[in-house]
Amino acid sequence: MQQANPTHSIPERPIGEHGGSATTQADSNVVPADIPPHDGVLLHPAVDPHCPTISAAEQQACIELSLLFLDTEVREHDIYCVARELHILNLDDTTLRNLLRHDLFPVLWGNITDPAGEWAYFEEEWLLGEIKSRRGSWLRRAVTAPAHAVAWALLANAVVPPFQDVMLELARRRQQVAA
Repeated sequence: MQQANPTHSIPERPIGEHGGSATTQADSNVVPADIPPHDGVLLHPAVDPHCPTISAAEQQACIELSLLFLDTEVREHDIYCVARELHILNLDDTTLRNLLRHDLFPVLWGNITDPAGEWAYFEEEWLLGEIKSRRGSWLRRAVTAPAHAVAWALLANAVVPPFQDVMLELARRRQQVAA
């Protein structure tokens, strides 16, 4: 995968400049289509303070993977559909794991613990706005990281098994294409 400099021409606001909603402010954290994401970055962008961007493919992957955080049983058909959509996006396994752990889990882990109600999906604008907002604030990530690490230790078993099933189906699809 080609990579771009994480400081690629996305204007930064001076400290103390306010205005607009979190979603509006986070919109500046989207990688322009002509710039491949995260070049030369050793850390995943969700935890790298110098790369607060998220590509269009990563955004779509987050939407697809958010199904694993719903308080409904993940069925074989769901796994098949998520893997099909992820295959089209052509993201590597490490990126998908990092999106699950560092982008989706911090935003959606509360749904795993909420016994009330049943969600059919997460509103895309809200979900992507939260992810972009988190990526755009190193302070927010730093302050919430300890709680998210504890939550991951306690709750990862709710999302990792279906994620592994998705990854197995994705690997099967990749092998079919390669054959």
